[in-house]
Amino acid sequence: MSSGIFLWGAKSQARIIAAELTRAGTPPGMLFDATLSAPDFATSAGFCNTSGALAAALDRARDFVVCIGGAHGAQRAALSHRLRDDWGLNPLTIISPQAGLDPEAVLGAGVQLMARAYIGLASRIGDYTLINTGATIDHECVIGEGVHVMGAAAIAGRVTIGDHVTIGTNATILPNLTIGRGAQIGAGALVRRHVGENEVVVGNPARFLRLEPPVTDLALLDQAFLRRR
Repeated sequence: MSSGIFLWGAKSQARIIAAELTRAGTPPGMLFDATLSAPDFATSAGFCNTSGALAAALDRARDFVVCIGGAHGAQRAALSHRLRDDWGLNPLTIISPQAGLDPEAVLGAGVQLMARAYIGLASRIGDYTLINTGATIDHECVIGEGVHVMGAAAIAGRVTIGDHVTIGTNATILPNLTIGRGAQIGAGALVRRHVGENEVVVGNPARFLRLEPPVTDLALLDQAFLRRR
């Protein structure tokens, strides 16, 4: 590998992270994606897609970013925990130079803060959370682990968001609300009341659609770890 930075994923989110790292002078050395035969973008980094090659790549790696977007925050967090705890790798926090961060805001490990995103005063962002392009987190919010706030979403002040929540593109959450663990807020939704655990809500005003617990799959890492041993 040209560097010790490992990216899990080789699609659009990996392309963004690879570009940010390259612009900072620390390009990734290896990408892994079991769903692809080659990365979706041009890169000088190495690429692998099998558990055997994954084990070898992780043994050479030092730092990592899990590049999974969509409603897959639980998977992003679960993979990150295993890469840190089982393989001893360091989670990188990625902050776009175009993002805004209040001096009193606090970011956890492995946060990905994209261009023109903003984190307000005294807000706390949990580990392995992705705040996408143009999204805003106002003052005194508490955002859990493995959350995905999609592009242009607006979260007003003093909102609490549980682990593994997905906030859809252009959604709005009004002040002083709680969004339960694993919930999904649809694109463009206006949330005016608390949302329960694993609830999917859509519309303006947001209404309950269904329950959908997050799903995780660590089989490839399990296979890689067995090969390592």
